[in-house]
Amino acid sequence: MEEGREEEVSEIKKLTGVDVSGFTHNGKANAFQHISKRHGTFGLQDMSMADLNDIGRLPYILKNYDSVDFVRDERGAVKYANKVYNADGSPAPLIKYDKRIDGHYYVVEAVSNRKSRRLEIVSAYIEKANQKEPNQLLDANAPRMTPKSGDGIEAPLDKNVHQTG
Repeated sequence: MEEGREEEVSEIKKLTGVDVSGFTHNGKANAFQHISKRHGTFGLQDMSMADLNDIGRLPYILKNYDSVDFVRDERGAVKYANKVYNADGSPAPLIKYDKRIDGHYYVVEAVSNRKSRRLEIVSAYIEKANQKEPNQLLDANAPRMTPKSGDGIEAPLDKNVHQTG
C-alpha cells in the first residue's frame, strides 16, 4: 500500500490475517470484462456500471473508501475468489470497499498472501440509494474518467484493461 494507508493495511490484516503492507491494487482485463458483463450497459445482474465515469472512479473509491469488510453470502459466510489463490493453493477471501456516493459504490478485491503482493480487483458495482434513505449528493471530489488518474495509487489499472475498437 502507498504511504499513509496504515489504516487500510490494519483493517485488512484484522479481517484476513494477511499483512498487505507494500501491496498494490491490481485490475486485470478479466475483472473489467466481468464488470461490463454483469453490471455494464447490458448487465446480467444490473446496469449500475453502465457509465464509464463510474469505472474511472475505481482508484478514487479504493483511496477514499468509507469501510472495508468481507464479502458474504446470504447466510453470512465469507465468500472466496474463483480464480485467485493463496500460496497454499486455497482460494483467496474476498473483501469489499464501500463508498457512499448516491447509494453505495463497492469495489470487490481478492486478498491473496502470494509473493506477487497484489490485491486483485474482482468486481465493482453500485447499489443506488432507495427511497427510504435520505437523498445523497454525488461526491463532487470523485474523479471523472481520464486516461490516467494521477491520484498516486500504485495500481496498474491503465495497463491491464483491454482496449477495444
